[in-house]
Amino acid sequence: MLTGSVMLPAKNLTLLSKSNLSNFELLDIALFGTRAYIPGGLGGLNIVDLSDPAHPTVLGTFEADNCAWGRLYAWAESGAYAYGTGRECGLKVIDVSNLSAPIEINSYSDPETPNARYEHPAIQGNSLYAARHRDGVEILNISVPGSLTQRAVISTQNAWATLPAGDLLFIADGKQGLKIADISDPNAPFLISSLATSGSVKDLAYRAPYLFLAVGAAGVDLVDVSNPSQPVLLDNYNTTGYASRVAASDSLIAVSDWDDIEILQVDSDTLRLTGIKNTGGRVMAVALSGNTIFSAEWRQFVTMEYGVIDGPDLDFSLRSVEFSRVLPGATDTLEVTVTNSGQAPLLITDLQPNSDNFQLELPTTSLNPGESAPLTVHYSPLNGNWQTVAYLGSNDSDEPNAGLSLRGNYPYGPMPGDPAPDFNLTQVNGNGTVDLQSLYGEPTLIAFFTGW
Repeated sequence: MLTGSVMLPAKNLTLLSKSNLSNFELLDIALFGTRAYIPGGLGGLNIVDLSDPAHPTVLGTFEADNCAWGRLYAWAESGAYAYGTGRECGLKVIDVSNLSAPIEINSYSDPETPNARYEHPAIQGNSLYAARHRDGVEILNISVPGSLTQRAVISTQNAWATLPAGDLLFIADGKQGLKIADISDPNAPFLISSLATSGSVKDLAYRAPYLFLAVGAAGVDLVDVSNPSQPVLLDNYNTTGYASRVAASDSLIAVSDWDDIEILQVDSDTLRLTGIKNTGGRVMAVALSGNTIFSAEWRQFVTMEYGVIDGPDLDFSLRSVEFSRVLPGATDTLEVTVTNSGQAPLLITDLQPNSDNFQLELPTTSLNPGESAPLTVHYSPLNGNWQTVAYLGSNDSDEPNAGLSLRGNYPYGPMPGDPAPDFNLTQVNGNGTVDLQSLYGEPTLIAFFTGW
């Protein structure tokens, strides 16, 4: 059944490119002009030229010695030098005067805190501010990049990121919320205020007088810091997923939200959604330059442009469909919503399941602006082909063949729908243990989570 032409919140994001860099498991984007430092879980760092956002070009690579997989998590740049942080691996300084052949010139870890976990660094003047979780924010003198010295440490509970702005340092302190320090003398900083936030703060962006905080499952907080000694929480926008990174330009706020990119704007001290795009990747980080959005999506680097879409624009409610266990001879059915988020009719020209195990049904070949239709997916495990990508062809200019990932019965290991094995687990936030028998007949979710 088609749903009527009531417009959903504007999507307004046009896909410019999807790139496979020479590294992958992309973790972050540090943007400096038209150049970006993009670290990966595997393959180390890529330095990328973004002067043409539709055609990103890798300029150079770097893998840190003595760090697991050559991995550093976040980067900052000052002049001819870049500074990468690697949690327990400390901080590395590389000479990037020749971008095609960066050279490590220094490695630093606080000798007084050997187990410090260095997260996102930020630079202002000749000072580098490194978030170190419970070990505080370390301020380093980088006047001589080959010989870093400690200026001071600001106490924190769980610092994830810092953002210096003039005489102020904004600190993302996890569940402790926002901290603001006076750094007019970086050798003697002091805290001037703190603010409880809607969730655990992981990242910050600043556009005077506003500070934008990525607060995880709670979305994004809008804070007025015009009086830094008394910051005011003005609004919270609860995004659809998990807001891990946030970036701001003159008029836009971009959020990496795990399963999509969301674009917000400030209107009368409130946040409103003006753009959203699910490209099918796992969104780890975001950067913003004017109306151009850069997204690190684990396997791929994606660029998009914000602006009103005059033509048709195809969107899936999900980009990945995963079935629970289906027994031989049986069939299961799931549904995905296809929406035309543009301003011209969307014409469906082709629908290819690519596998006998998956059959697709769409009740229409055209959608008016704002109109939606159900795409029904039937799965029958006829043979061993348990995953494929379906392609929906249309007159969408930026995705004329939009992909939808389909997965059925795994050929290995347990999956939803299988009988639960017997287990006995210690209760983390309680006393005693929990076992299969005690949960029998009750809906139960056991979640295991890890993160970079």
